[in-house]
Amino acid sequence: MARLVAVLAVLAVLVGVGCGGGTRAPSDAGTDARPEPDCCTGDPDGGDATLPEGEDAGVDAGEPPPPEPWTAPDCESITGSPSLTLTYDRGATLLPRDREPEDGFAYTDGLAALGDDGWLLAVSNDHLVFSQDGGCTWTELVVIGDYARVAAGPGRLGFAFGREVLVRFDDGEVTDLSPPADELIGLAVDPTNPDHLRAADDGCNLWESDDGGSSWDVLAPAPGEVLGRELVFDPFGLDVAVCATGFDGALRWQEGAGWSTADGLGDGFDVAILFEAAFSRVNPSMVWVYGNHDSDGRALRGLWLSRDAGRTFAPAVDETRVDGLNNDTFLAPDPFDAGVVWFRARTSVCRYDADDDALDEQSNGRQRIEAVVRLPVEEQEVLVVGLRIEGPIQ
Repeated sequence: MARLVAVLAVLAVLVGVGCGGGTRAPSDAGTDARPEPDCCTGDPDGGDATLPEGEDAGVDAGEPPPPEPWTAPDCESITGSPSLTLTYDRGATLLPRDREPEDGFAYTDGLAALGDDGWLLAVSNDHLVFSQDGGCTWTELVVIGDYARVAAGPGRLGFAFGREVLVRFDDGEVTDLSPPADELIGLAVDPTNPDHLRAADDGCNLWESDDGGSSWDVLAPAPGEVLGRELVFDPFGLDVAVCATGFDGALRWQEGAGWSTADGLGDGFDVAILFEAAFSRVNPSMVWVYGNHDSDGRALRGLWLSRDAGRTFAPAVDETRVDGLNNDTFLAPDPFDAGVVWFRARTSVCRYDADDDALDEQSNGRQRIEAVVRLPVEEQEVLVVGLRIEGPIQ
């Protein structure tokens, strides 16, 4: 999930909270009191992020394997978490939880389904937590701090990362690791080799590890001075990356071809300000980004979709059709349908089908939603929902 760290005043648009440490601001806030992140650790080249278009080698990731379907969770209430729950009806009804926030506040940051049936990893109220039964029961592990993200690996492997934090989760055990930079905005695990990782810092410098994150080397420096919000790798091969930036739209990196600037997101002072990015979990040619752009003097939030692995983007759906979009919406591509993405908007779970241009929005009417992930259950649409609770539960 990406929260923002800078204000783009020259465009007079709303920029929200970025991932990292510091005091949490309301999700609708237009500014953030935290300082700019430290300079990246990589060795970036000079100049800006407007790149000459070089020859692009294209993507040949092969046919992605179908996801292994999970057993549907079978519970009527949630145990162990004040901010995580389940919905069996796209978000209209949320299961009750046995824990209330001790001080009236609860947040969900990272959330991901791991490779094995029933296993999930999340960051809830500064704690790394996991579930073995599809989200019915949660177990707290360690305090990890707020604004951390999570990345899923094969089996029962996952990682949590953010500002000055990187931990490896493996079958219930947690190992602290040294991050390659002060703040990471992306991390992915090679599906064929769990010791092979790639990561990105907030300057969009790319890093690589061949020992499960114990040590890191520079993979590719950023193309210049870049303010990265979130970077995602092609989950089937890690050979393509897309960085959502605050000033330069989407930057695309491909192994053997280097960096290029994605088309379709504007340019100059009209470039879209991006907050998040996500690859399809089914088709690596499909990439989503989320952000805002100027529309008749108004900062309009919305989603764009690329069908060519991040080379070009086209508008998909924006807040003229869905109310309550914030600066971070937690993009969650569907595990079975390449054209479907899930996201949240205030109290609603939203499902957008790009192939049919169909939007479904289900509101629970009360609880603010901060994260959502559809489980790979074939028989029904079961979603884990992370809540944002600020004040006593009504």
